[in-house]
Amino acid sequence: MSDALGDLAPRCGVPGATVGVIRDGQVHCAAAGVLNLDTQAPVRPESLFQIGSITKVFTAILALQQVGLARLTLDDPVRRVLPGFHLADNAAAASITLRQLLTHTSGMDGDLFVECPAGPDRLARYVELLETTRQLHAPGERFSYCNAGFVLAGRMIEAVGGRSWQAALQADVLGPLGIEGEAGEGSLARVPSRASGHEPDPARSRALKVQESVYALPQTCAPAGTTLTMSVGDLLKLAQALMGRGRLAADRRLLPEELTAEMLRRQMALPGYAYSFATHVGLGPLIYDWDGEQLWGHDGDTLGFQAFLRVHPASGTAMALLTNGGGAVDLAFAAFAAVFPELAGIRPPPFPPARPDLSVNPNAYVGSYDRLTRAILVEREGAGLSMRLAESEEELPNAPTMAMAPVESNVFRFQRSNQQTPSYVRFDDFDEGGKAGTLFSGYRLCTRTEDGALKT
Repeated sequence: MSDALGDLAPRCGVPGATVGVIRDGQVHCAAAGVLNLDTQAPVRPESLFQIGSITKVFTAILALQQVGLARLTLDDPVRRVLPGFHLADNAAAASITLRQLLTHTSGMDGDLFVECPAGPDRLARYVELLETTRQLHAPGERFSYCNAGFVLAGRMIEAVGGRSWQAALQADVLGPLGIEGEAGEGSLARVPSRASGHEPDPARSRALKVQESVYALPQTCAPAGTTLTMSVGDLLKLAQALMGRGRLAADRRLLPEELTAEMLRRQMALPGYAYSFATHVGLGPLIYDWDGEQLWGHDGDTLGFQAFLRVHPASGTAMALLTNGGGAVDLAFAAFAAVFPELAGIRPPPFPPARPDLSVNPNAYVGSYDRLTRAILVEREGAGLSMRLAESEEELPNAPTMAMAPVESNVFRFQRSNQQTPSYVRFDDFDEGGKAGTLFSGYRLCTRTEDGALKT
């Protein structure tokens, strides 16, 4: 495993990585590359990496523990616990439930990353900032990935438990699992065992540099996955516990068996657009269908870090991969394709190919689409289509143009410059004139704003 990772990581441009596999109840870990391109300190199996949004699985466990104690319920409105919770749409705020937060079906335009002052009311202050947040869709209507929903769930955990999210995480999940992770304030101080994130270096084409501006995303958003750091072996302790239906030891459980089953049950289907990705969402984890077999897992993406977890309960196989920059997605899919056929007898589905012969009407898709922290422009390019993606409308003129190739009548494939693995975009909600009203990509919904050309 070490030799394979040592070969794949540099080919994918990943500075450093650790991989862990559970096979026949045993954990096997390997490492490759460096923690930091400047120091060249080597990665070891016990090295610490940010796990990003895999943290959402931990937050979901904390919430379900409170459900098991009858302090929270999945289907009562959030306002039962947080009466001061408001959104731009008051009716939506009054009806959103904990289940909808944990399944990304609340409809909130939820990629709000802000820092609030440190203190016991940090998450409460964040919830107050949501009062101007718009709805992308009605609560419970569809799936659209929502970070704010998990910060809100973290605040609910605090409100009924009387402790901070960090304290609850340490006492009720990390401690019982034996995980020695870091969940507190991130800092750029170089810790010998901790990886540094890496980002593209604009001064050198297709090169990386150490992330120097900040170590982590806002601590306020920690329940959504901005700071939690651990080793790959520790992350696999989570997989072991949930594969054991929540059991830790003969007399201890992380979760009651019925809540573990509910957590991993298919709660809602995701829009179909690329079957190598998740097909459903559970209560926190995402659900995958490989060769007719169900897996669960999650990915994480923070400042210069990407993390991946896939678990196949039927065969008792799990794999975790932690990286610190570069072509991590390419590395992950290459690793999945190498590990799961051998250990579990299943493989990730192939990526749906483009169909250049498929006739589509470009006018149905051309236009601007947006959500919080994302602006997308779809334009004509000859007889076809292209798209630009940026964090804001002002940045679109400098965003690269990516050609779109049809896969289905409303699904297109495109290629990002920094990865070989294809990406997909899906259009829906067509009006009477045949124009798409929404765009779905990266697990998130964007709504049409106008039909105009690029603003300069």
